[in-house]
Amino acid sequence: MSRRKPQEQPKEEEEAQSFELVRSALGCLLPPDQAGRVLAQLRRHLGSFATLVRTPEAGLAALPEVDPGTARFLHLTLELAKASLRAGPSYRQDALLYSDLVELLRSELFGRRTEAVAVVLLDGGGRRLYSGVVISGEISAVRIHIRSLVERCVNHNAAYAVLGHNHPTGVAVPSVEDIVVTAQVALALINVDVTLRDHIILTDDSEFSFANSGLLAEVDRLAARCREDGLSRARELALRFSRGEPLGWDREGRDETDHESRF
Repeated sequence: MSRRKPQEQPKEEEEAQSFELVRSALGCLLPPDQAGRVLAQLRRHLGSFATLVRTPEAGLAALPEVDPGTARFLHLTLELAKASLRAGPSYRQDALLYSDLVELLRSELFGRRTEAVAVVLLDGGGRRLYSGVVISGEISAVRIHIRSLVERCVNHNAAYAVLGHNHPTGVAVPSVEDIVVTAQVALALINVDVTLRDHIILTDDSEFSFANSGLLAEVDRLAARCREDGLSRARELALRFSRGEPLGWDREGRDETDHESRF
């Protein structure tokens, strides 16, 4: 008998449960009636729980009925919840599943108003070695920080890396820039024997996996082909040099035989 897939919880119900938890937390600090008024203002001015998580402490303190002490309490409570999410998979001693990776990356990126890039490094058995935000800024900034990303992989003796970044727009669809940067990272890591296992794009309530979509396999093939092409050209250059033949470089130091584009 086939097992029935559990139905997903409606978003409205999830929102209601999240704000009910906020009410309970506020009840530890404030009288019930005051906690209710604060909650009403949070829902009225912020609308969703995701917006509440994104709102800085100063923004909370600026809302009606929310004094600085309450704003501080809410901010620390939400930060503690994020830390709890990170701690779960972080202390696991077995291989992390896809759901664990999403949970780790979401705990690092959830609630951010601007793009940021996080990474999870794994050993050969798929166990966590490191996770954290490595770049605060658009995904295109990875091009500048690829060297530091490679160094982090080498320092942790990583076998696999999982890249993740958020789309504050709420649309978990890779852009052209996302795909190009993924190829650049895969090529850089393959040169130090680290495999890019996935690149996951996250929004507050959805995600896109390069691996699960099949896009990463195409990127890997492209990176491997570029690596082999580069090694082949290096061998050709070495042979030309050993034979005393012209190297084929122009005055600007470019190989005149190389007319192919690189990503």
